Amino acid sequence: MPLTLAQNQTVMQFMAAYNAGDVPAMLALFAPAGTVLYAPLGESGFGPAREVGKAIWELVMGSFAPLHGELITSELTEAGEIMCRLRISGTQVQDFGEIPNRGLSFQEDHIFVFRLDPDHRIAHLKTVWNHDSLRRQLGAA
Repeated sequence: MPLTLAQNQTVMQFMAAYNAGDVPAMLALFAPAGTVLYAPLGESGFGPAREVGKAIWELVMGSFAPLHGELITSELTEAGEIMCRLRISGTQVQDFGEIPNRGLSFQEDHIFVFRLDPDHRIAHLKTVWNHDSLRRQLGAA
């Protein structure tokens, strides 16, 4: 199902801020109680966007330069969520969590699932990727 103009604008604004490394602009798109779930990280990847999301985004954006997310597809699910497939790429410039910096590049498909509130703010963002593949590409597997 196609997105409405307002839904598309929220996704495009988020991706523009993501690609610019502008964490405050990303956070501004969230509802006050907005949450994130970075599924491959388990419990440590879930929580308030202004805490957990901010920490993850700052780590990712500091660890890879340039970091780029290319939006491949987006669609509205039957549950009313926006499911986006992205290809994210970058070159490691510092340690990323448990993955030591070897200066290698990665390109990994990600799924972002946005749930918006009635004002088109992000109420929840779930992100999924193949962490084993990412680790292999960065020489940590």
